[in-house]
Amino acid sequence: MNRTKTVAEVVTLGAELLDKSEPSWYSHVDVDELNMAGMNHDVLAMVFGTHQAGIVHLLGAKAEQQTIDDFRRAHGLDVDRERDWENIMDEDYNDAKALDDAWTEEVLYRLDNQSA
Repeated sequence: MNRTKTVAEVVTLGAELLDKSEPSWYSHVDVDELNMAGMNHDVLAMVFGTHQAGIVHLLGAKAEQQTIDDFRRAHGLDVDRERDWENIMDEDYNDAKALDDAWTEEVLYRLDNQSA
């Protein structure tokens, strides 16, 4: 039986991926400025300089757009825009806020436990 992963679960997958690629990634994330709805202040932009640079670093320069979109959603790196367009603004806001909250929790946990 397939079930939809929670926001916390996909963010955990994203954090584990970043751990492998950039072990101290969380030290580059300013949780007060974090905004997963935009590509200028999301986790990838903060860690790699730009969102696109993060995608290229993690997937390679020749990745197909659908692969990139699926990858971002599966790792909590973008809001899920693959759904009904009714009330899209409210849903995007809620999705992005949930991602912001989950990434903030992940970053703060790692910062609190980095010397443990």
